[in-house]
Amino acid sequence: DSKFTHGLDNGEVDDYKDAIKNDVFKKVYIQSATNMDLKNNSVNFAFSNSVLEHIKDVDSVLNETYRILNTGGYFVFTVPSIYFYNFLHFKDPFTKFYSNKLNKKLNHYHLYESKKWILKLKNAGFKKIEFSYYLDKKTLFFWNLLMFLSLIFSQSFIS
Repeated sequence: DSKFTHGLDNGEVDDYKDAIKNDVFKKVYIQSATNMDLKNNSVNFAFSNSVLEHIKDVDSVLNETYRILNTGGYFVFTVPSIYFYNFLHFKDPFTKFYSNKLNKKLNHYHLYESKKWILKLKNAGFKKIEFSYYLDKKTLFFWNLLMFLSLIFSQSFIS
């Protein structure tokens, strides 16, 4: 029920302004997640919602996050997995064309299976790692249908 201590945004989009306006965080940092102005072991909990897949140097972000977390702290994040494209419901060769278009539109760099994320987290120093999938085929199909329509009509159907 209390606000988060720190918010972090790279400032490429104006989303952080809403967080400041709505007083969501005690302090908002406009900087890269690869080099944060937070002290070692200074954070109990870090959360990233569908961001890591858009950052080229994701390993540096994982290392930085590990650095700022207290011993026993938690890092919770969501990312689309490799299944994001497996559930597109289109037949080849259209799937490849659509996937490439969608990747470019969404600026995806990393769509990994859980084993690869686990390896990356371990390499950054994380010890206890748990994961679960939370989008099913039906939900992803509906999301992709809206995205497909936005590509055809050049209008966003997803916000």
